[in-house]
Amino acid sequence: MAFDPHVPEIAGVIQLAIAPVFMLTAVGTVIGATIGADRAAGLLAIVGVVNLPIIHYSVYWWNTLHQGSTLTKLGKPSMTGDMLWPLLTMLLAFTLYFGAILLLRLRGEILLRERDASWLKTELAR
Repeated sequence: MAFDPHVPEIAGVIQLAIAPVFMLTAVGTVIGATIGADRAAGLLAIVGVVNLPIIHYSVYWWNTLHQGSTLTKLGKPSMTGDMLWPLLTMLLAFTLYFGAILLLRLRGEILLRERDASWLKTELAR
């Protein structure tokens, strides 16, 4: 069914209502290093956390728009093993990679913010 702007379906309306929240979240990721950037990013993170259950349950409320669950928490997955294991392997690899990059960026941000601190100068002098 093609999208008709004159006959809005409720799911389309919900998706259009959620789109600005995604835009604000994206804007929050590109905020420069200004005085209130950490507070703005925190606020946008809270908005994103509130938005996640809305997105999750919209899949169940309007199930004609989305595929059913492929990986379930309690049941047997409907995906075959030759596709499931590579998916789980890459999911683990991506999670570990994300964690490593996050820790590296966090360390760099702490060093940047504390560049004039005495403890850092003491550690670098060793």
